[in-house]
Amino acid sequence: MKIDVVMITKNSMFPCLRESVESIFNNIPVNRLIVIDAFSKDGTVELLEEYKRKGLNIEIHQFPYKRGKAREAGINLVRTPWFAFVDSDVILAKNWFNEIKGYIKPRIGAIEGPVSNQKIDPRGRAYTNCTLIKTSLVKDLKIPEEMTVLRINI
Repeated sequence: MKIDVVMITKNSMFPCLRESVESIFNNIPVNRLIVIDAFSKDGTVELLEEYKRKGLNIEIHQFPYKRGKAREAGINLVRTPWFAFVDSDVILAKNWFNEIKGYIKPRIGAIEGPVSNQKIDPRGRAYTNCTLIKTSLVKDLKIPEEMTVLRINI
């Protein structure tokens, strides 16, 4: 089973884009890494292009979207029955996909996997920083431009 991975970026070189991309290709059976980039100016796109030249299957789409609309654009490009959102500041735990694939069942819609390291506080991401999702459940999802999520840890 191969899956598409969606990553949204905007000036994502730091803190760990290189490590994040490598963790994706080392720990997920990637069909395509679909990158939705909001016109980065810090070398993000150039690094991704470097990986493409090395043979990694990366598609870069540039759109002026905020986080919610960028995720919607990524979902619309997915072609596999399951896909993963992996944020550019997440380094996946070793064997990420192997650890969670056993939970893929007909009545399961999403599985959040473990991370090795996350450089930026994930609050406000609604568990989309490293999650495997059943594509059919979100394929026609429309995310409002103003959509913001706030997660409060009590």
